[in-house]
Amino acid sequence: KTYIQKVIGAGDVENAVVGKVTLVGEARKYLMEKNGQEPSLRELAQYTRMSESELKDMLALIRKAEERAKAR
Repeated sequence: KTYIQKVIGAGDVENAVVGKVTLVGEARKYLMEKNGQEPSLRELAQYTRMSESELKDMLALIRKAEERAKAR
């Protein structure tokens, strides 16, 4: 991670993470509306073309943000 940050810059890494979190959030919302239920990890992986392991991390970030928003 440190090496990548040096090569491409920390800002780019942060922007990539924000972009992926946004993509996953929008995909989750779309699939919920389309199917009427929370999408499975496999459905999200197929839709976003991301690995299930990476999706778990992105979903954890989304859930933390949702919890913080509710606490306010």
